[in-house]
Amino acid sequence: MCNRQNKADFKKLLREGYHIEHILPKKWNNYDGWTEETWYNDIDKLGNLIPLEWKLNISARNEFFTRKKFDYAKSKVQDAQNLLILSDWSPKNLELRDDISKERLVKFFS
Repeated sequence: MCNRQNKADFKKLLREGYHIEHILPKKWNNYDGWTEETWYNDIDKLGNLIPLEWKLNISARNEFFTRKKFDYAKSKVQDAQNLLILSDWSPKNLELRDDISKERLVKFFS
């Protein structure tokens, strides 16, 4: 995944306000590839969260991933843009993104 976040855009986001977006919605529904148990265990994992402009987060709501992608495409947050290449938001994709996110944090704080 690309890590070419425009620093000026991200600083502006931090100043003007952002929300933490749950890629897998916070409200349970029978999503493809997810059980209620896997949803419950993974909903707040780092890999399921991205910073997002607050207006886009409100627009994305508790929609399926394929619908949320329209809002992610409007974002200036690179993490949201990186998700556009995925066809779905499966437990496997969440775990991969979770590992990548943890590695980025370890690298940042090392």
